[in-house]
This record gives sequence, C-alpha cells and structure tokens, in this order.
Amino acid sequence: MPPSPIDPARLAALPADLRALFRAQEAMIEAERRRADDECSARLHVESELAASKESVERLELLVKEYEELAPVVWTAPRWI
Repeated sequence: MPPSPIDPARLAALPADLRALFRAQEAMIEAERRRADDECSARLHVESELAASKESVERLELLVKEYEELAPVVWTAPRWI
C-alpha cells in the first residue's frame, strides 16, 4: 500500500474514531485500486482473446475461399468415375 498522504504525527493527534475513519478510507481506496487493476487486466485479456479469435476467423475465411475456388476442379476432373 502506498504511504499515507496524511502526516502520521497529525493523524496520531486525532481522536481514535477519526483515525479509524481515515484507515477505513485508505483501505477502501486501496481496494478500489486493486479492483481497477483487476478490471484492466481482465479487459486486456479479453481484448487479446478477441484479437486471436478474429485472426482465426480471417484464416478460416481464407481457407473456405480457397476451397470454394478449388472445389469445381476437384469434383469435375475425373469424368470416367
């Protein structure tokens, strides 16, 4: 956790209930940072998966096109069968 932006000496001078509120707020801020980091990591992972899927689709589309171009040749070559 990053250092507290509040001077520890000033924080110690506050009543216990206010110190507890500051600590709770720091914990909530840190939890939000972790959540944002996790969300960013998940988003990057999904974007990577999506890019890989798009590449696969493009490759499959190319293979289908090649197959469709070659299919008439394959099926019409041997007339004696």
